[in-house]
Amino acid sequence: MRHHVAEAFVAVTDAPCVAERICTWIRDFCDAIVTQGSDRILTFEDGRAIITLTGDGLFFRVSARNLVTTYGIRALIEGSLWELASSSAMSIKLFPGMASHFVWSTSAWPTDTAG
Repeated sequence: MRHHVAEAFVAVTDAPCVAERICTWIRDFCDAIVTQGSDRILTFEDGRAIITLTGDGLFFRVSARNLVTTYGIRALIEGSLWELASSSAMSIKLFPGMASHFVWSTSAWPTDTAG
């Protein structure tokens, strides 16, 4: 049973391409990656992530046995998004699974990394 869950929606252009690039980018950290319809299921030792393609972006659901693993998987996904989709990502909203009181969002990704 997975006790720690986090979900995110990322508005991107060309969601299928971005999802495939994310899976390719982090495949060495996964035990398995399975495609089921429009979902990509990434399995890790103590958790998993599901990437669902939508009409206007990607929906992520991360679940793990412990908080550290949950944040580790999230960091992999967020890092790959930053690296691979920063020019196409229009917004990101992160929130704990089944809880709507915490939402973090940005209207656009930064165009440079200068402090």
